[in-house]
Formats: sequence, structure tokens, C-alpha cells
Amino acid sequence: MRSSITGPHIIISKMKDLCQRLKLFGVKIGDARKHPLISPVDIFKSLFLIPILRLKSLNQLDNYLRLPEARRFIGSKREMVVSDSTVQRSLKGFSLDSVRKILKAIAVFSKARGYHKVTLSSGRKLVAGIIDGSMIGKRLCSVFYEIGKVNLAVDVERIEKRGKELTASWKLMERNLSDVDMVLVDGLYYVKERINWIRSQGKHILIKTTEKGLMIIQDAEELFQHYKEFKDEVEYYEGNQVREDGKKFSYKLWAVGELRTDGVDYPLKAAKVETVNLISKEKETYYLITTWAELTGLEMKQAGQLRWRVENNAFKKGNEQFALKHAFINDEHGWEAMTLILFVGFNLFEILKTQFIEEGIIQAMRRVTYKWISQLIQRAMTIVYGADPMLCLDSS
Repeated sequence: MRSSITGPHIIISKMKDLCQRLKLFGVKIGDARKHPLISPVDIFKSLFLIPILRLKSLNQLDNYLRLPEARRFIGSKREMVVSDSTVQRSLKGFSLDSVRKILKAIAVFSKARGYHKVTLSSGRKLVAGIIDGSMIGKRLCSVFYEIGKVNLAVDVERIEKRGKELTASWKLMERNLSDVDMVLVDGLYYVKERINWIRSQGKHILIKTTEKGLMIIQDAEELFQHYKEFKDEVEYYEGNQVREDGKKFSYKLWAVGELRTDGVDYPLKAAKVETVNLISKEKETYYLITTWAELTGLEMKQAGQLRWRVENNAFKKGNEQFALKHAFINDEHGWEAMTLILFVGFNLFEILKTQFIEEGIIQAMRRVTYKWISQLIQRAMTIVYGADPMLCLDSS
């Protein structure tokens, strides 16, 4: 089905409504500059356009901000809203707490709209958090995502050097665990003390690993190999599935609960998944470990596959769309501020995309691309703000 648009004014109206609901243009943000001619709020409003409009450098942003539609969108009377050099000076002292509060506000808005939960095939709904290592602005970092109908990047922590990913990730988890039901991680996070801590907070963890040497996996394998003899204890499933990327697989799955291991104060459940790509015939075997005993084996598999969204969603494709790996700024504090503001823009884009499809502003094709919607927004801004200087967002 071809996508269609009912009018650029509706696109801009939805952007205006979202920004006003989140109070993005009346937000209080500071930086370390004394008596600045250009407010940090105008700089913030300018920077979150980078992922929305697929701009790939501060120089491209500089050029865009000279256009009348950019000035009117932001509410600036200056001939150029802000130069790239001023942006860099501002970011070096930008308020990180203010931007994190904005990211929290976006997550709260997403929750209010019912966008924050994943619905498994069984009907079970959950709020899933994912921690993933990334390269942003030529720096290693850990990113915390909330995965639901809309996927949000909500926080970042710099990895000081290779091999220190866990240190950064635990800081992220301590700041964000309360917002999710379960955190989905890879085998690196099989740390018994941390599993105990997560459960003590009333939350759950699901670990995906290929490590066969773990004692709990060895204990589970004993039962999996003789699953026909332990039908009351071992769940077994087999079938075919089509993943979100359209690839077709066959699978076999075994799962067993009430497993105990030294150092973990809570019972665990383990699953083994074997898949075969029906086209390439490529095989994969991996294991899942969780503290959430009520999950079935199929629910564990489906939850584990949510990590694929992080690997393949628009934010991970950010290097293609808005040069995510590009070093917008070299200053350490400025890098963190810039990364968080990029998250704001990315999250706004994801919510707008969902609203456009839900409300029939665009007709959903099999795959509505990041590039296509970004161009749609940019054309709408040109038509609306470039044509009528009275049509601008209220920046009061």
C-alpha cells in the first residue's frame, strides 16, 4: 500500500502539540556561559532537530538554521539562530540534569499513551529495559533503552575504557531500573551479586548467553537431553516463526524452572533455543536465564528477541541517518550533553512516527523508513514555516 499524507499543516500541528505537551519550548535549561546572547533553550531546540531531520554535522545544522523555516520553528528573530562555535561553547557547561528530566518526561508521556509496554504473544504485558554497548561520537558508552510499542533511548554512561562496560552499565541500571519490569542483557551480566540486587528491588533480569560452561546451564542441559522423561518439569516447543525483519526461522526450545545455583538467593529458570534460518540454513544455539519464574519458555524466547530491536531500530541506524558516530564535540561534558539531546530528538521522532501511523496521517506501508518520514517532516516545515511567518511554534 502506498503511503499518503493528508497535509503538511497536520504534520506540523502534531509536532507543535507534542512539543507543547512536553513543554520543550518553555523548559528551563542553563549552561556555564555568562550573559549569553543566545539562550541555552534555543540551542537545545536547535540540536534536537539533528536526528529528526537527519543532519549529519554541526556545520549542516549551522546551514539549516539560516533558513526562515528553522528560525520560525525555534521562535528566533536572529538571522541565524546559533553558530556551530556557540553550540560547542554552550555544550561544555550544559545542564545534564535538565536534559535527563526531559528524557524522563518523554518516557512518562509515552507511558500515558500506552506506548511503554511490550505485549507478548501470550497476552502478557511488560515494560522491558535493555542495556547495550554503543559507539557514539567516537566514544564507547552504555545506553539504556525502554522497549515498547515505541522504543526510547533514555540514558547514557561513558565507558572509561574497553573492559569497563559493566561499571558503566551498573550505574545506568541503578538510575533506571525502577522504570521497568525486567532488564534484558547479554551473558556479560551474569553476575550473581547483581542478580540478587535486581530481585531485591522487585525487578527481574533475563540474560541471553552462548556460554555452556555455566553451572546452571549444565544442570539444565541434563534435563533438556532427557526432556521426554521429564515432561512434567521440562517445557518443549518447536515451530516456525517470522521475525520482525521478515526472516523466517524454525526453532526448538526447552525450558525448566526452579533451578538453584550457589550465590543466587532466588530460583532461576533456564531455556535453550536452537534456530535454523529457513533460507540460508544458518544455525544458532543460545541460552536464556531469568529470575521471572512465571514466564513460559516461549515468553522467554520472545522477550530475549527484543534485543534485536536495539540492534536494528532507527537509533542503531543513526550512523546512516544522522552520523551517530560523528564527534560533534570533543569535550567530555559536551559529549554527554550532546548525546542526551540527540536522544531527545530520536525519541520525539519515534513518538511522532507512531502517532502519524496510528492517526492515519500516513498510511502504514510494510516498512515506513526513517529517511522517508524525516523528509516528510522537513518538507512540511518548509511549506508551513517558509510560507507564512505567522505560523510558528509558541516559544513562550
